[in-house]
Amino acid sequence: MHGDGAAMSFNASGWLYVFQIGVVQALQEHAELGHVTALHGTSAGAAAAAAAALEFPAHMVAEEFCQQEIAARRDFAEMVPLMKAGIER
Repeated sequence: MHGDGAAMSFNASGWLYVFQIGVVQALQEHAELGHVTALHGTSAGAAAAAAAALEFPAHMVAEEFCQQEIAARRDFAEMVPLMKAGIER
């Protein structure tokens, strides 16, 4: 618990990020998140936490991630610029 509400934390998951965003989607669809007062994340987990905090549709995040996966796998250093471009889109 964090204060009067719950806290959630997402770890640095790398390629398992799509799993974490699936968890966010399930929470968005099946749980009331109004009692969550703190969201934390590291690396890819920070993007999952941000999607949850901003109530951004998780399925859209997952689609963007999957579309960019092949390019990011060719050069891991491209992951951050690809993610930034996806967020801006």
